Amino acid sequence: MEIKGTLKKVCPVENIQGKTGNTFQKRVIVVDCSSVDDVTGEIRENILAFETSGRFVNDYDRYVGMEGKEVTVRFGISGRSWTNSDGTEKYMTTLRLIGLVMPDAIPAAPSPQPAPQPAPQPKPDFNQTQQGDGLPF
Repeated sequence: MEIKGTLKKVCPVENIQGKTGNTFQKRVIVVDCSSVDDVTGEIRENILAFETSGRFVNDYDRYVGMEGKEVTVRFGISGRSWTNSDGTEKYMTTLRLIGLVMPDAIPAAPSPQPAPQPAPQPKPDFNQTQQGDGLPF
């Protein structure tokens, strides 16, 4: 999936301890995808927190300090459930960050232009009788 918005915040990398005692790293990237209602003119707030973890957390260091810039976010949605100690079932949905593109951060490489080709020349047809001055050469 893909959505466009404004980079709001690149959170610092967090070290999280799991239930089994293992530790992993997580980072949250916050993007403002708010829009304006066409009828009322009111702003529909839509602030989304995308998560990345493991070996990918440092891939987003280069976006620190670029808050306010337009971005396109590629993401996936994942969810899970668990049962609390009182027996109630709980649910959680996560927006998993796959990629972040900032169009004005990396200039586009000019596309190579093909070299101009000379116009094709007509080929003489030696099988046709040519009219001329009647000379043999």
